[in-house]
Amino acid sequence: MAQSLYGNIALRQFSDLDLLVRADDLPATRSALAELGYRAGIHLTQAAERAYLKSGYEYTFDGAQGRNLIEIKWQILPRFYSIGFDVEGLFERAVEVDVGGRRLRTLCDQDLIAGALRPCGETHMNATLLAS
Repeated sequence: MAQSLYGNIALRQFSDLDLLVRADDLPATRSALAELGYRAGIHLTQAAERAYLKSGYEYTFDGAQGRNLIEIKWQILPRFYSIGFDVEGLFERAVEVDVGGRRLRTLCDQDLIAGALRPCGETHMNATLLAS
């Protein structure tokens, strides 16, 4: 988001990184983060995890620098908000941006605006990148 809106990621301060992934990619994403030294903020049994994937929307990961540094999301909001977002559409409309010499996919401008207006505790999406 910072790169798209400000043209320079360093111009916007943020304390965590939000990554939107397809639900089917969660196991690989969790494994990759574990290899990088991040620890899941919650630990669930397989049955509890299946239920959480249906009702929840994110996992948080802690790292050496602190808690909740990375948030992996498979939905934009928890289901109890009763507002549905077309997550697959977000991936289809995604655009590439250059961040530090690397090409990354992020939400298109229209989806960034919609995310900034979402009705929950956070008033904006921090630095949402799409993992594919």
